[in-house]
Amino acid sequence: MDSSQTNSKKPPLVIGGMADSGGTNPKFQSGAPDSTLGDGFSNPGLKRDSRNYENDDDDINSLSTKKPRTTTIGNTSQGCQKIVPLDVKPLTIVPPETPKLSRQFWKAGEDDESVPLPHYCSNDAAVRVHPQFLHANATSHKWALGALAELLDNSLDEVNNGATYVHVNTATNERDGKSNILIVEDNGGGMNPSTFRECLSLGYSRKRNMANRVGQYGNGFKTSTMRLGADAIVFSRCRGTNGNNPTQSIGMLSYTFLYETRKCEAIVPTVDYELVNNEWKEIVYNSRDEWSDNLETIMKWSPYLSEQDLLDQFDHLEEQGTRIVIYNLWEDDEGKLELDFDTDPHDIQLRGVNRDEKNIEMAKANPNSRHFLSYRHSLRSYASILYLERPSNFRIILRGKDVQHHSILDDMMMMEEKTYKPMRSPEWSSDQAEMCATIKLGFVKDARHHIDIQGFNVYHKNRLIKPFWRVWTAAGSDGRGVIGILEANFIQPAHNKQGFERTAVLAKLEGRFDHLEEQGTRIVIYNLWEDDEGKLELDFDTDPHDIQLRGVNRDEKNIEMAKANPNSRHFLSYRHSLRSYASILYLERPSNFRIILRGKDVQHHSILDDMMMMEEKTYKPMRSPEWSSDQAEMCATIKLGFVKDARHHIDIQGFNVYHKNRLIKPFWRVWTAAGSDGRGVIGILEANFIQPAHNKQGFERTAVLAKLEGRLIHHQKQYWSSRCQEIGYAPRRKQKSYYESNVTETTRPLNKTNLNRGPSPTAAPAPSRQNVESFVRNQNTQVNTQQASAVKIQPEIRSTNKNPLGRSFQETGSFNLEAELQKVKQKSAELVSELQREKAQLQLQLEESKAKIQNLENRQEGVNKIFHEERARRDVTENALRKRLREASDEIDGLKRQVETFKGKHML
Repeated sequence: MDSSQTNSKKPPLVIGGMADSGGTNPKFQSGAPDSTLGDGFSNPGLKRDSRNYENDDDDINSLSTKKPRTTTIGNTSQGCQKIVPLDVKPLTIVPPETPKLSRQFWKAGEDDESVPLPHYCSNDAAVRVHPQFLHANATSHKWALGALAELLDNSLDEVNNGATYVHVNTATNERDGKSNILIVEDNGGGMNPSTFRECLSLGYSRKRNMANRVGQYGNGFKTSTMRLGADAIVFSRCRGTNGNNPTQSIGMLSYTFLYETRKCEAIVPTVDYELVNNEWKEIVYNSRDEWSDNLETIMKWSPYLSEQDLLDQFDHLEEQGTRIVIYNLWEDDEGKLELDFDTDPHDIQLRGVNRDEKNIEMAKANPNSRHFLSYRHSLRSYASILYLERPSNFRIILRGKDVQHHSILDDMMMMEEKTYKPMRSPEWSSDQAEMCATIKLGFVKDARHHIDIQGFNVYHKNRLIKPFWRVWTAAGSDGRGVIGILEANFIQPAHNKQGFERTAVLAKLEGRFDHLEEQGTRIVIYNLWEDDEGKLELDFDTDPHDIQLRGVNRDEKNIEMAKANPNSRHFLSYRHSLRSYASILYLERPSNFRIILRGKDVQHHSILDDMMMMEEKTYKPMRSPEWSSDQAEMCATIKLGFVKDARHHIDIQGFNVYHKNRLIKPFWRVWTAAGSDGRGVIGILEANFIQPAHNKQGFERTAVLAKLEGRLIHHQKQYWSSRCQEIGYAPRRKQKSYYESNVTETTRPLNKTNLNRGPSPTAAPAPSRQNVESFVRNQNTQVNTQQASAVKIQPEIRSTNKNPLGRSFQETGSFNLEAELQKVKQKSAELVSELQREKAQLQLQLEESKAKIQNLENRQEGVNKIFHEERARRDVTENALRKRLREASDEIDGLKRQVETFKGKHML
């Protein structure tokens, strides 16, 4: 909800198409500034509304509508006339059922194989965002109240632009008259058309380096709205600044629309208006038809039935502000709304696992602990502690009632303060290096009741990131009642603002500073995990100087092969051996730095020492607009060759891909070919221009990674096909390049010639079920075209009565058309009959699959029950054994004391 005016030389780019046009809304009256929208809208390439507003002959109270288009043809003997189709009864074809979007959030991303495929985009060079990415992106919010907090953050950021409140409310959907909609509204600066499109696009953020701003990544609005409901519509009004006129914009981000119309890219229809001479006029960028198409789409798929209903929403905003309406809210497995609007008329709560009735009752008896016990399910409780400090002139209104700001310092007693200053990191800026945190901790005032309440509220730039973070999980009652608060601005929050990035700084903050020498860190990990057989997952016994893994990562066959093929041992053993993996973990290791594993140094190893017949290739990625100047100059040197053991024909291949000296993809197998192709080819490269995933075990799936993968496949194929005979394989034919092999052939379209001649020996195979209807529609179109052509010919034949051949030609043409139409009808009926038979078979298979799934679920429930019973029995047995062990230990200590006493008496 940014109100800053921007000057751009092009209309802003949004996800999918955007077009705008005109209309009037006489409700908002103010001064009449100049009608120019500034540099952002003065580009001569933009088509603005060319009407003269002062001498407008149209009715200013009428709303814009899309004009019908009439197709005419010219005739030399008469004027233009409309095409009149022949009176032919249309074919009866059963249309496919429109796919319906699931109302459960965690199932909405699943696509049914039986529904029609999306309308695929043209084969061009554009990179698009698939609609399912909107849902996948929203899954970062596991907790619905965390998504609502993102919208509150956007409103709080507008305080600098005049915002004094944000109101979260609910209403009834006007389209169906019964479902709930969620409304988030503030009176901030609003957004002009340019920033409005940035808000609806992915990754745009003007707040990243701005002080006192919560937003950073330009992703919160999209993830939060899509997490709360399937669809959202945004209304934003912006005052005119810097000589620009006031504007208002409407945009719809609808997953239902994209899913049920089977779109293959995310399209966000938007319309804009400008205040000119006290009248709201449309802003047209491309054409009025495109603007009208966007408006019609919004009216069809939003809760509002007309343009006037849409414009009435701006009455809530007065001179400026933003109003977000989220509808088609998600449901739980029982068909109830995930958000509970009924329990408390002045709150929005959650159903399901976040709600604990026992905690609700405890909160009534322990008022100083109520936020700990209720923030997981109550928005009012969570919003009251969401900000460390709230501006005195800013209100959060929840369903008509103010949310009172609360500090957990008021819930504490016996408070102490600790100062924590993190050790400076080389990557930090000078400002970060001087940061420190004041930790305030104490007992909650209800601690005397011995309820299990503990944890730290950790804030980042005034925003609560980790509510009641439980850093100490101790046995028994240790740690109960201790709560604390701190603001840690030196740690980077995660994108969903529900946690921090797992960094060394966070680990240091979380851990205790014991077992330190003059300088250094000691991390002790205990209660190590076990496998299904009750053995430790980590194997400390096989090799006294190594730590290995048990289970699926360990292959005894590979271990034996590694002994016989020393140059392949790292490929064969890195999956289960820490010593092997650590030796290739870094491309280069500082000469004065040692990795010591169980008392023995890990020797650094480069797989270049394992290669022969080595070649070098240089790969320079195509520059991306988002890259910095440093990134734009980056390139990668690819070194590949055969492993020295390749003549033994063992299946070893892949590339070690490093990022900033760290191994990210060990032996990345990019080419999976049939037979022995590619065997023995290994390589190494450092790709600093690709972003690694958070766990550093792979890269983020981006277009740059896909291009690198394609280039590696190309080089491996080329190298293998040209040199495989040197290690004992039969020579291969010249391989197609990666780029040639990716070119797909298109099926020859059906035309009149194909239709008349019938199937040829070299014709393409019959259309699949999903293309049958398209095939029938094409044939109907061809027949109608021929009929229309006949209509056009008839007047010319009548005008030439002197020609005796005219009547014969007309009769012959009609006969051919009737015969051809009869063939099409017969073929269509056969296709429809075949589809119906296949549909019945698929329905039968579906019922059988459902029965099998139900049977498997029943069996799984039985297994789970047995597992839990066995686990409980084992816990009881374990506790009994521990008790007996303690008793035996006490008895042994007593016997020892008796022996010592007896020895003393004997000596006397």
